Order: sequence, then structure tokens, then C-alpha cells
Amino acid sequence: RGELKDRDKDKLSLTNAKARLHVIENQLEGLKQKHKELGAQHLAVEKERDDLYHTFEAAIKEVQQKTDFSNIVLEQKIQQASRDVDEADAQAEQITAAANLDPMQMEQIRDSITDALRSRNGMIKDLEYGLLRLKKGFNDALRTYSEQMVEFGIPQEEVDALGFQEFSQKGASIGPAGLVVK
Repeated sequence: RGELKDRDKDKLSLTNAKARLHVIENQLEGLKQKHKELGAQHLAVEKERDDLYHTFEAAIKEVQQKTDFSNIVLEQKIQQASRDVDEADAQAEQITAAANLDPMQMEQIRDSITDALRSRNGMIKDLEYGLLRLKKGFNDALRTYSEQMVEFGIPQEEVDALGFQEFSQKGASIGPAGLVVK
């Protein structure tokens, strides 16, 4: 009888051990699956990081090339403008000498023209500044509305399909439109 009791206890212990083993095996299988999923996610994130890095490098190189080209073009324009100014001064002196005009009057006329040009250049800069502010305001509003549409559940593809595009903002900051500085 004592052995029968021990045998029943042993059977119960064995059953409990098998149940615990089954639970632990299920947990192990779940952890293995989760580990596999996390590994796949890790690889995907690494690939995305590498792609972003390569895209970033390509964008930087492209911007550098465009900037270098723009600098060369600007240098050429400055040199040409300098030659044009020198040529115009020489022509004005030749005209003054040929017409026997008073050099003092010519100096006054030149100063008057210079002042008018300065004034017009100031107006142009103010208009360019106003245009930049308007472009910045439009771009900020467009970004905000696009983000709101996505938040309201409209897919990004549909928002992009509307066809609105941001304006180029050379010289603008990343701050709000009211903070564009001259």
C-alpha cells in the first residue's frame, strides 16, 4: 500500500512535470518566434539606415556639385559685370570729352543715376524679401495641411496626388514664415 501511494505521487509529479515542460516548451517556441521577428526587423532597420545614409551622401554630393557650378557661374557674371561697368565708364568719359560737356555736370548726372539705381535695387530687395516670405508661408501651410490630412486618415499617396508642390526657398530659414530675416 505504501508503494502504491508513492507510485500515485510519482505519477502526479510526472504529470505536473510534463505539464510544466509543455508550458515551458510553448514559451520557448514563442520566444524563438519573437527572436526571429526581431532579427528580421533589425535587418530591415539596418537596411533602411544604410539606404538613408547612401541617399544622404548622394544628396550632399549633388548639392556640392550644384553649389560649385553656381559659384563658377556667379564668378563669371561678376567678372562680366565688372568689364561692363569699366566699358560704360570709358564710354561716358569719351562722350563727355567729345561733347565738351562740363565734367561737374556729368558728375552730378552720374550721382543722380547712381542714387536712382540704389533706390531701385532697394525696392527689388524688398520685393524679393516679400516674395520669399509669401513662399515660406505657402510652404508652411502646405506642410501643415498635408500632415493634418494624413492624421485624419487620408493616405499620403492621395495627399501627394493632389499635385501641390512647395516653392523653392533659397535663403529662407526653417522657422515659421513670420521669422524670415532680411
